[in-house]
Amino acid sequence: MKKSQLNQKYKFIKRIARKYCLATQKHLRKTIAFIRTRINSWWRIALTIFFAVTFLYYPIGGWLINDTSTPSFQPQNSENNSSGISSLFYLINQETHHKIWTPNLPILFPSYILDNMPNFQLGVISSVSKTAKAYTQLNIKTVDSSAMNNLIQASEFLQYPGTIWLVAPQNHLSPAPSSSTQYKKAARLLKVFNKSISDGKTAIPNDTVSFIILMKSIRHDLSKLIKRTATHIQEYQTSFFDFKSDDVYYYAFGKMYAYTQITKGLGNDFKEILVKYDIYSTWTSLLKTLDETAALEPSVVRNAPLKSSLSPNHLAIINYQTSLAVNYINTIINKLIQIKIK
Repeated sequence: MKKSQLNQKYKFIKRIARKYCLATQKHLRKTIAFIRTRINSWWRIALTIFFAVTFLYYPIGGWLINDTSTPSFQPQNSENNSSGISSLFYLINQETHHKIWTPNLPILFPSYILDNMPNFQLGVISSVSKTAKAYTQLNIKTVDSSAMNNLIQASEFLQYPGTIWLVAPQNHLSPAPSSSTQYKKAARLLKVFNKSISDGKTAIPNDTVSFIILMKSIRHDLSKLIKRTATHIQEYQTSFFDFKSDDVYYYAFGKMYAYTQITKGLGNDFKEILVKYDIYSTWTSLLKTLDETAALEPSVVRNAPLKSSLSPNHLAIINYQTSLAVNYINTIINKLIQIKIK
């Protein structure tokens, strides 16, 4: 291309760019002039900021952040590790990496107005924490001296309060690690522990004793959940406005979702026991019940009187599903104990 042609193209581009720059400056001046005619005092500026924060920042920001989705964990048979441990890593990763951890965020963040998502996340981590602690009680065999320490330390990190941001109120507002940081550390340790299993250095015994310990842990936690939810129903079902019912519901919802994914992992690890002792059908019913409960997400949570014919009581519904799950777990545990005694 000739130099004269290049110069012509350069001048053309420069002329267009200049034209758009001048047009942009003109519009900016008009916009600033318009704002000055509307906002000409500090109290109007303050009022504008207040309305922007109240009706834009918090509602829109909260709506964008809010996420109580329940993706499904799929155990991988080819990796030769513990699917139960993998399910714990999966759940932590979902709530701290793929989502924003909201229970600890202060008023500066739009998620401060949320209550369903924070309670859901606290329920998920609570179930993960209880299961991780149950794993530390198993007779795990390892030639890797650090493997068991990793599991125990991960369990301790998961017991960290879920509401700590950068300071700890219980320690006079002194600096403290955030909840999500501790949970991410736990996830990394669980991943390293599972790697030790894949490498053949560590083995979790897939026997009836281990299975019973893990199932008893789930049963105990779900039984406590039933009592907590039932207490709230009894105390507040006659209240015209029960603003805490959705908190209780989504905490239970998070726990049930977590145990749905955890039992999928356990079923993969202990499938030989399920088939050998003829408890596979009961296990399938348990999984179905947990799956159905994890799919319950009403638009509005109601804690209506149980005798009401006009409004549902969602807490009673989730409590019924939880009770069904506990009954199936009882059936499995009792059958395994009877076989063990024989």
